[in-house]
Amino acid sequence: MQLLGATFLVGDREDEITSYDTLYHTLVAAEPEPIKRFDLKFITPTSFAQSRLHLPLPIPALMFRSWLERWNHFAPVYLGSDELIEYLSTTVAVARHNI
Repeated sequence: MQLLGATFLVGDREDEITSYDTLYHTLVAAEPEPIKRFDLKFITPTSFAQSRLHLPLPIPALMFRSWLERWNHFAPVYLGSDELIEYLSTTVAVARHNI
């Protein structure tokens, strides 16, 4: 694909489409075993806002708060707010990063 004189390669991409209801029943209501570790890979430059600062590190509380706010806005099931973020803040940490 060409755009404004630049050539871009567009690769095949598959996305799974699901619903909030399915996600809730699979990942919350069924009470699965907790995930002890997960890896995140940001493929574009990413920062996380805290007040007026933009931080280059994925601070767990900031990531989860953002995701939780979106979930609570769009999903039919409310998952909580400050109590959940406080719990995640004390139990999830960045173990390794590469900037």
